[in-house]
Amino acid sequence: MFKYWYLKLLALGLAVLLWFVAWGLASETYEIKAVPIKAVNLRPGLAYALNDYEINIKVVAKKETLESLSPEDFEATLDLKNWEKGTYEQNIKLKSPSGVEVILINPDSVDVRIEDKTEKEVRLEGIIEGVPESDYLVGSIKLDPERAKAAGPQSEIESLNKGTVRIKLNGERKSFSRELEVEAINSQGKRVRSISFAPLEAKADVFIFSGSNNKA
Repeated sequence: MFKYWYLKLLALGLAVLLWFVAWGLASETYEIKAVPIKAVNLRPGLAYALNDYEINIKVVAKKETLESLSPEDFEATLDLKNWEKGTYEQNIKLKSPSGVEVILINPDSVDVRIEDKTEKEVRLEGIIEGVPESDYLVGSIKLDPERAKAAGPQSEIESLNKGTVRIKLNGERKSFSRELEVEAINSQGKRVRSISFAPLEAKADVFIFSGSNNKA
């Protein structure tokens, strides 16, 4: 019965190898940028600041899976349980969706500053991303409320002078109102995710008009 056991073992090994080869041929490599890092389990009264609040990753998955992936499908976390004030280097824990293999995390660690948590009130500013329909222009932007309370690490709050509301346009032809998240944006144009706002959102009233009406 066991006379040719090694042949059966070889056949099994070849079958497994062929399965992996077939899976690899049906899969593709894809880079996903700006996966947000989230800190958890921080002690009350403290806040964190990072040298980078996002990571870039490379993944392998089937094409149909890759087409539906977004940065928010991944969980990049820092566990700060029982940490005291100070500066530390911490590895990032990454959880990916089923059927997706992560082959590269960049960076795979970040510098973390633990500081006292503080608050201050700042003005809000709306910024336009994208453009309305051709021959249409953006007029006034009104935010409600016009100010909000920012909370976060002391060093970041001290340098913060405004909260930002991103208003994304994609060929609009009519004025509109939207409830949009308030964010803290640094000088490099990246979101400082350790800063939160109260209220979390602001109502943006955006006036759009036809530029053709002003042509001579």
